[in-house]
Amino acid sequence: MRCGGPLALRWVELDQRERRVCGACGEVHYENPRLLVSCYLHWRDRVVFCRRARAPARGLWALPAGFVEQGETLEEAVVREINEETGVLLAPRRVSLFRLVSLPHISEVYVEFRAELAAVPVFSPGQEALEVALFSERDIPRSDLAFGDVMPTYPDEFFECLRAGYFPIKSLPLHPSKVF
Repeated sequence: MRCGGPLALRWVELDQRERRVCGACGEVHYENPRLLVSCYLHWRDRVVFCRRARAPARGLWALPAGFVEQGETLEEAVVREINEETGVLLAPRRVSLFRLVSLPHISEVYVEFRAELAAVPVFSPGQEALEVALFSERDIPRSDLAFGDVMPTYPDEFFECLRAGYFPIKSLPLHPSKVF
């Protein structure tokens, strides 16, 4: 990454694992999981979903979500994604942590937030969303729901917490060999 030399797999004693190491300068090239944020943005008992305009899962419904950018806090990233996809403006202090989901088999970590809206939102879908809508639990288009294969408990677990009025922060390690 620094000198442009070729990378090769080598045992790194300090890390006790193989890593890609530059053959020219010895710099270790760390490959870390990607960090994504999403939000259960809700008004009363209905949650905001966006019909995706881009791959993966183009045309399917998903929560407002995306990758964290350099220099952003998690809260800044999620409110940026909400605004880009739905047109809804929120302050970072309006979102609360809901759960963390580790997906080591695809090298991703999802940080899920929740935020309650004070009034029925007016949507203005951005370039990443074909449309935006509020769905009650029974009206979610489950056959057109994106990423259910990766996170089989979404959005059911959120609706359970919403009904109970209790949102414990959870950490879920999801692995392809574990299906909930």
